[in-house]
Amino acid sequence: MAGRSTTAILLIAAMILSVAARCRLVRATLFSPNMQQSSRLRFRRPLSLRATEVRVEEYIASIEDELRRCGPITKRSISRPNRKPMIRTLLGYKTKIDFDEAIRKTRRCEEHRRLSSFWGGTLAPILSKDRSEKALTSCSLIDEALHVRPDAGKKAFRRLGSGRDYKGNVLAMLQDIAPETLPHYFDASQPIDERQAMQLLIESHRSNVDAARIDAARKCLDEFLPQKNNESQYVASQQNGRDSEKACIDFLNENRQPGSIILENVLVNHKSCRVRQKYRKGTLDESSGIIWTGIGRDRFCSEFDAVVITAEDAANGNKQENQTRTTVTEIWEAKYSVSPSTLYDAVAKKLPAARAVIKDDEAILSYNGGSVSMGRSYGEDEPKTVFGIYGRGLLPAPNAVSQLRAMAVANILHNDDDALLEAAESGFVMVDTTRCIEDLNVLREQLKKISDFELTVRIQERK
Repeated sequence: MAGRSTTAILLIAAMILSVAARCRLVRATLFSPNMQQSSRLRFRRPLSLRATEVRVEEYIASIEDELRRCGPITKRSISRPNRKPMIRTLLGYKTKIDFDEAIRKTRRCEEHRRLSSFWGGTLAPILSKDRSEKALTSCSLIDEALHVRPDAGKKAFRRLGSGRDYKGNVLAMLQDIAPETLPHYFDASQPIDERQAMQLLIESHRSNVDAARIDAARKCLDEFLPQKNNESQYVASQQNGRDSEKACIDFLNENRQPGSIILENVLVNHKSCRVRQKYRKGTLDESSGIIWTGIGRDRFCSEFDAVVITAEDAANGNKQENQTRTTVTEIWEAKYSVSPSTLYDAVAKKLPAARAVIKDDEAILSYNGGSVSMGRSYGEDEPKTVFGIYGRGLLPAPNAVSQLRAMAVANILHNDDDALLEAAESGFVMVDTTRCIEDLNVLREQLKKISDFELTVRIQERK
């Protein structure tokens, strides 16, 4: 027994010595003069133990290699999420905003039609035989609602049941004056789902859209099923976004430089909005801020996930007490997953907004209960502003290929009428690999244009 105990103790001691030796080797490597000098040359911010750098060009090249291995042509099935954009294009709507508004308006008009039929066609004749004060008041309110524009929807009838007798309770009013109409009211007030609204919208275009396109739209609608878990998916997506932003802030705090201030969820607004009540002093979170600018952003973005600044005394001889000027050193965009799509979104939308804001010499930053001037000098010796993208994961090349193909399908269905009509009939689209490679090249060109910022992409390391 004593021999076994001694052997065990020796083995444990050997393991401890081995681990200690490895730790010394890692420390010597990480903190060697050569390693520190190399890090300073390549990064303004030290490498974090919680995030790794993504070499974007190598990542794009790996996706292109994966694409070329898949062959020149790929047959891509039409998924249910494609059906709604297909209907939009078939009916001639140029943008998603216009199409969604048409669906909402159609829904409101149908709500108004159904309720008008009930209140004016079912209940009004019954009330006309009753000369009581309650009946006369209800008839007056019904007549008023029937003359409201149909696109007001069910809101046109919101005053029915008002007054001291029913206090806005329509069911109580109907139970009192015409209980036999309650089943009809329940039928008329049933909610109209998205599929029903799109069906009505398609039919409303029969007079101004080609019959073949109407038939194709109806076929797409047959395959379209509104997702019942839209709300839960939205909540999950929102949570993923918040988690990604928190991970980004944690990374920045872990590597905070002396004298720097990290702000999260920084809004970008036009100076004309400063008078609004919701933006007045005391309404901002302490860790957040607002950049006020006079430059139009062309709807690029309205918020930065994180902004790192340094504040210095204003360099002028007549400076007032506590007057400071901030320097924006870093702007970060947080993503749940870094992919070709999110990279393009960041460099094509957020980066132009960042560029416009930083070049605005009259921009003002409000944070921590005060406001200061902000800007950036562009001397030869001045380090560039960092534009960072922080992701919780990197989309693998095979999955990125699938994403590019899905984007190509959406583009084909939106711009190629022949392919659109054929896809509505057959249920699939032929995707040329060359098209996907061209999309990657567009991303490459966007990246090459970045000369006034230091682009860095980091991925959270899995523990």
